[in-house]
Amino acid sequence: MALAAQTRTWATAAGIDLKSRIAVRAPVKSVAPRVLDEYLIKTRKRGRYVKNLDARECHRLRISLKKLRYTAEFYGPLFQKKKVKKYISAIKELQELLGGLNDAAQVRATLSQLTLDESLGAHTQADLCFVSGIVNGWHCARATRLGDKALNRWTNSNVSSRSGPNMRQPIDASKASDYPANIQAILKRQAPCSAWLNQQLLEIDTETGFAKIAYELGEAHFNRFGALHGGAIACVMDDVLAVAAGLVLQWGEIAPTLEMKVSYLSQGSAGRHVAEAKVVKRGRQINFLEATLANAEGKVIATSSATIMIAAMKKK
Repeated sequence: MALAAQTRTWATAAGIDLKSRIAVRAPVKSVAPRVLDEYLIKTRKRGRYVKNLDARECHRLRISLKKLRYTAEFYGPLFQKKKVKKYISAIKELQELLGGLNDAAQVRATLSQLTLDESLGAHTQADLCFVSGIVNGWHCARATRLGDKALNRWTNSNVSSRSGPNMRQPIDASKASDYPANIQAILKRQAPCSAWLNQQLLEIDTETGFAKIAYELGEAHFNRFGALHGGAIACVMDDVLAVAAGLVLQWGEIAPTLEMKVSYLSQGSAGRHVAEAKVVKRGRQINFLEATLANAEGKVIATSSATIMIAAMKKK
């Protein structure tokens, strides 16, 4: 086993797909947020219509919560201890409440089968129906209380909503290995267009897909009238949107732009500009993003929206 771990043959085996090969070579601090987010998205989808879930769907939601909890416990030491403890505690409480609902559903199903047993005598079946009614009534009342409590906990928890704690990180180029793969690549070697725009990463949030980037724009980005060229502004928007889109991808995925719209609100001039982009809606294959660009005075001079496709990286 020690030899296998040292030679890493398990990472290059013929049966390992490209996504897994990329993941095992990445720093765990970069992998953890994506793995957690993957389980979180699946859990939220299970509980999207939580008020209308039947017993079977509640059980599936409980299983998703269990997987999310185990993953959070595994990667917990990489994050702030207090936040992890609070997060896991919320998941555990939801898990237990849904477990109680599942127990009540199982009791009702079992009692229903017993009372329909035709092999029992008439008196025995009558007594069983009487006792079954008492037990079933108790569990129904308990299920109602648990259901109301579970709904309240789900609605107010950061598991069901994307409005969790602010996890924005200021970018420190000396700690490149602590960031996701797309940020590491930018810090290592900028794309020619990004270098032309004098890109400087400021903040990211891998949980929400947020990116804040500064651009130093000047005469090289002007039109013939001495103002910022619309094409240069569009380049800035495309650049910041691409960074934000990359923050929520899984390993082995890329995010080509399907459509981008830019609205020009005010004329731009030379100087430092700050662009912010965020993922506003995530899907299985399509993500939707929005961005703003502000000048040195903080005035927003342009806004943008984009549709991004999630695709698997093709092996060369």
